[in-house]
Amino acid sequence: MKIEEIKDKKIAVLLSGGVDSSVVVWEFARLGLHPDCYYIKIGPEEAEAWDCSSEEDLEMATAVCRRFECKLEVIDCHKEYWGQVTKYTMDKVKAGFTPNPDVMCNRLIKFGAFYEKKGYEYDLIATGHYAQTKWIDGKKWLCTSPDPVKDQTDFLAQIYDWQLQKAIFPIGHYEKNEVREIAEREHLINAKRKDSQGICFLGNIDYNEYVRRYLGENVVTVSCDNYAGGRLAVESLLEKGCKNILCIRGNSKLKLPANKRSQAYIDIMNENNLKVNIAEVEFIKSIEEKFELVKEIILANKDIDGVFAGDDLLASMVLNICENQGIDVPNDLKVIGFDGASQTLVYLPKLTTIKQPIKKIAEVSVDKLIRKINGEEVDNEIGLPVVLHKGKTI
Repeated sequence: MKIEEIKDKKIAVLLSGGVDSSVVVWEFARLGLHPDCYYIKIGPEEAEAWDCSSEEDLEMATAVCRRFECKLEVIDCHKEYWGQVTKYTMDKVKAGFTPNPDVMCNRLIKFGAFYEKKGYEYDLIATGHYAQTKWIDGKKWLCTSPDPVKDQTDFLAQIYDWQLQKAIFPIGHYEKNEVREIAEREHLINAKRKDSQGICFLGNIDYNEYVRRYLGENVVTVSCDNYAGGRLAVESLLEKGCKNILCIRGNSKLKLPANKRSQAYIDIMNENNLKVNIAEVEFIKSIEEKFELVKEIILANKDIDGVFAGDDLLASMVLNICENQGIDVPNDLKVIGFDGASQTLVYLPKLTTIKQPIKKIAEVSVDKLIRKINGEEVDNEIGLPVVLHKGKTI
């Protein structure tokens, strides 16, 4: 972002309250620019006590604007969002497709409804997306970010050409860790704030619960029996003599079927009067960040004799860390994973894990979909049995 290219432009920044868009404001401020900032209000459809961070978001945005002497205005896009993006989401679910509401939010709201309400007054609209643009032969093209994990060009791929003409992505040339470093160095109020996860209009609301609420109980879920798999994993560790078992899982605030795995761990540990010890590793983190966090977790729990990893990636990280730290698996520490995908068992055959019937899940899903299309009645929730893949890590 060169000052000579933007100094005479009228710029609007879409400020969410998160670290990314806040660093965008800092990028302009360091160039001596003070763009107008806008917080897009979506909010829940009904005034209910849902877990929503919008108030905190606005507080963060206000603090950032105050520091960098930028004007902040709230733009209410509630009706547009719920009338367009949410409708799109539910229509796709009804049709048997997997929707991506965030893709449509960019086209219909951030560069759509906002443009109609205020954006048309500006030469450029800046966001905190991890993406870049280039001019080639007189045309502006959307290009990827150098961060392969955080790259968000897929979420921007459906914006119109006229929308891209106004778009500018000031942090698109950074990797996520660099943005965090800037925020911490500059002492931004949200420097250590966690990245948002899940679907923006739901916050921490259970997606499946939301779908059932608006479409009824006719949505079919086909998965493995996650709870039975969790019990099998922990029982296998107990049979091998483990008493101090650590469970490493993803973010429990996300309402996922896989949460039943750790719930099974909790139930069995309580049944046996054993200490419940759970550590969380967020899905949204990069592989490198996950590895460092898992390493910290293992080194901080030197008294454990068993690890139940919520998936095989976490389990493989634990094994790698144990090897580097001189921890003998399975003599000093027993490790069991969950998933058992064929590619995992090829490069890590020694891993003991709970194996999902992945092929069967696909077959049953297609069968149930065809039956639904034909108007037949099918069970709403189907959990297929799992098996223990006996490796050499317990």
